[in-house]
Amino acid sequence: MEFSHVIEKRRSIRNFKNNEISKEIVEDILNCGRLAPSAKNRQPWYFVIVKGKTKNRIADLMIDYTINNDDTIERKRIGYASSVNLTANVIKQAPILILIGTITVQ
Repeated sequence: MEFSHVIEKRRSIRNFKNNEISKEIVEDILNCGRLAPSAKNRQPWYFVIVKGKTKNRIADLMIDYTINNDDTIERKRIGYASSVNLTANVIKQAPILILIGTITVQ
């Protein structure tokens, strides 16, 4: 398959089934992410899998943050809060949340 075809046909999924995802599938997804290009192949990232109440609490914190901090005119103009709230609701629907962090070497 041509790379341009892959890019043209990609899509975002924002509605999820309430099905459990097998550990093998999650590990495969993470391995693909791990293999993404990085400077000198350092792969300076780590992944955290979040499910259930903890995942939903993260989404709730996102919503709470926008309610309590959406005070700038620019943020209101661009609909920052509604965008974050939509993302938080998508997170709540998803069976898992994958958080990605990076390791900084000083």
